[in-house]
Amino acid sequence: MSIITSTSTASMSREDPNASLHPSRVSAYKRRDLDWMSASLAADEGLLPTPAYDRILQAHSFQGPAEKLALDIVIPTYRLHLPTLQTTLSLRPSPTCSVTFILVIDNPVSTSLPALQSLVASLSSHPDSAFRVLVNSTNIGAPASRNAGLSASTAPWVHFLDDDVLPSPALLVEAEKAIRAHPEAAGFVGVTKLPKAEGVFGTAVGMTGMVGFWDLAERLAEEVEMPWGITANLIVRRKAVAPPRTRGSTNGNSDNLKDIPDRPLFDPSYPKPGGGEDIDFCLRQTRWSRSSSRNGPGFLSAPKVFVQHPWWDNGRRSYRRFFTWGVGGVGLLEKRFFTWGVGGVGLLEKFPEHTYLDGAPNTAEILLGCGLLCALGICTARLGIIRFSFKAALSATLARILHDIYAHISTSSCDLTIRTTFEPNTLPWLLAIIESSIIGIVGEAGFVRGLISRGQYGLFGRRFDWFAGSQLGPKGFVQKVRRDSWARATLGVLIFGGISLAKL
Repeated sequence: MSIITSTSTASMSREDPNASLHPSRVSAYKRRDLDWMSASLAADEGLLPTPAYDRILQAHSFQGPAEKLALDIVIPTYRLHLPTLQTTLSLRPSPTCSVTFILVIDNPVSTSLPALQSLVASLSSHPDSAFRVLVNSTNIGAPASRNAGLSASTAPWVHFLDDDVLPSPALLVEAEKAIRAHPEAAGFVGVTKLPKAEGVFGTAVGMTGMVGFWDLAERLAEEVEMPWGITANLIVRRKAVAPPRTRGSTNGNSDNLKDIPDRPLFDPSYPKPGGGEDIDFCLRQTRWSRSSSRNGPGFLSAPKVFVQHPWWDNGRRSYRRFFTWGVGGVGLLEKRFFTWGVGGVGLLEKFPEHTYLDGAPNTAEILLGCGLLCALGICTARLGIIRFSFKAALSATLARILHDIYAHISTSSCDLTIRTTFEPNTLPWLLAIIESSIIGIVGEAGFVRGLISRGQYGLFGRRFDWFAGSQLGPKGFVQKVRRDSWARATLGVLIFGGISLAKL
């Protein structure tokens, strides 16, 4: 990894707080011995000056500078889209906050790298902002790139941003306010908004509920504890970061959890594009915060820390990300919705306390069974078995779509996460519901793929509680998921019976 650094007075003062002591002023006083062992200069909480520095100033009757908050902004980037990055890098903190932007380039062969270096150089004159550009030797993925940024960070607070988000102009000011109000929190979850959907695909994504957590902080009262947030807009207290939880661990506690910057904090076993690693990270971070001697809160909502996230690929239809999210829920594949599905498996493995047994197999699990049955029919040349498997697969898919249509038409429970130009109960709305069912099945397929690839066959039928046992979820959320699964399975059996009676 190569490092390109652009410094300013902010970074200099952070590394050497004693530099502000004028030699002539200091030498006018009699020397006094200080207990350096009891209060290290490095043992601050992110609010300068440190306790030891305070004692130096008091001993010399010298009025030090106003307290400053040190905050590092970590931005992993593969695309290197300069207009968007320029907007983020142009953000300015308040006079009481010093900021270092740490860009982690995960595409070392990008032709935009020289232009990015020129951009950083042109922005480096601000006294309270510094810039560091880290270039990975190879493409290592989003989780590992965030680890590189954390290892390079020197501030007690880190604000993760995606490289494609557009932040509000007051982002750094609002982040500082949140941190100063609750300096013992494990972190803060900002608001990440997608633009209002103008087509069937975008509306369908909202209907799935997969992006419901993105702007959840906006729908909550300020400073409400949340189980996790996405790394597109997440503030973390660096000294509260725990090392990755090992398989089989039950409490995540250790004697060395306070600050281990050289260890990977995001589990790199999750997919490169991301999916599940943010939930994994936040749950470990919260566990440390609650179990440590500080007894501080976990992640708190910060509704004024706001960014806008664009539609992926400019809104073009793509299901790959949802598949990866599902696999990551197992321990997480790669590519949009499919990859999101992959991600969920790791969560089942590492956090069994937040899992539950579903009321019936989901659609993807049923389709997997139908595929295996069809393969058996082909191998044994049994046409009846092949026809049975096709009818069962069709019945399960139709049951999923019809159940989703009923759920969206009969209740507005999902409307909080849907921002669309479509009017409810119109033909485009109906088409969006059908596509949301397909996206949901793709995410479940990623989950199934993750289970198989990791050999976790005993986890079939188990689901991850996305609210992680908190009170934020709808009342009876787990019970509702089980009822819906049972209803879809029952409807599938009825449809299968109808098809069989019709002799199709």
